[in-house]
Amino acid sequence: MTTYLDIIDTAVKIGLGALIAGATTYIVSSRKQKHDRDSELIKERKSLVKEIAIKVGAIENHQNKIVVAIDYANRESAIEHIVPAAADAYLIQTLANLVGDEPLLSSTSKFAEIFESLYDELNKEELDWEALDRLSQELGEARLATFPHIRSAFVEIED
Repeated sequence: MTTYLDIIDTAVKIGLGALIAGATTYIVSSRKQKHDRDSELIKERKSLVKEIAIKVGAIENHQNKIVVAIDYANRESAIEHIVPAAADAYLIQTLANLVGDEPLLSSTSKFAEIFESLYDELNKEELDWEALDRLSQELGEARLATFPHIRSAFVEIED
C-alpha cells in the first residue's frame, strides 16, 4: 500500500532530479555560449590583424607610385596617390585600435603622419627633395618595422 510518505519521497526525488538536470543544462549551455562568443571574438581579431597586414603591404604599392610620380616631378599624380594611401593609413590605424594591441597601434599611426608630411611637402611652392627622400625612407622603415608587431599581435591572440 502506498503511503503519503512514499508519494512525497517520490515527488522529492523527481523534483530534485529535474532541478539537477535543469541546473546542469543551464551551466553547460552558459559555458558553451561563452566559449562560442570567445571563439568568435578570436576569429574577428585575427581577421582584423590579417586585414592590417594586407593594407600595410598595400602601403608599399602606394609608396612606389608616389616615388615614381615625384621622380618625374609630377606633383599632381603624387598627390593623387597620397589621398588613397592616407585613407588606407587611417584605416590601418582604426583596425589596429580595434585589435587592441598598443605596439601595433603605435607602429601603424606613423603611416598617417608620414603621408600627411608628404602631402604638405608636395604642396609647398618649392620641392624639398631631401625632405621628400627622407619621408619616403621613413615610410619604408615604418612599414618594415610594423610587420613584427603584426606577427606578434596575431600570435598573441589565443585560439
